[in-house]
Amino acid sequence: MTQGDFQTNLREAIRSTLETTRRFVSDELPDKARLLIVPNCSYDGNSLKDDEEIFPGEEVPQWTTLPAKNEAEAAAFLYRKGKVPEWINVKVDFVDSQYSYLILECCGRFTGMEKHLYHRGGGIPPFSPQVATPKLDYDIETDGQFPLHQRYNS
Repeated sequence: MTQGDFQTNLREAIRSTLETTRRFVSDELPDKARLLIVPNCSYDGNSLKDDEEIFPGEEVPQWTTLPAKNEAEAAAFLYRKGKVPEWINVKVDFVDSQYSYLILECCGRFTGMEKHLYHRGGGIPPFSPQVATPKLDYDIETDGQFPLHQRYNS
């Protein structure tokens, strides 16, 4: 995947995540986004295959969120030596008056090979746009829209 393709897919994942989340939440979601990267969210103890790489010395404590980045900064951080995380879950975490803050939960394994990227079949590889709902059995038809902060108070 080229850096340009990765940036295009990141932009599309942001757009798709915001568009889908707007159907479920009562918050006003600004189009401008800031990205909160959570690196190394995968179990990486299995043997590496093909060109897979884990970047030693760049580990952060598990589930540490890096300071908010804009789209270009996030793409530059995640595109390394022609490789990207094999999967990246994307969801809106919170908003302020200017920005929608999206969490990027990233695989710790990086690859430059399309066959190792998740979400290729009809998706936006390696991104998986998601909506973080307030409860497991949430249903938009019966429960209606919810404020983003409700996810933490349920």
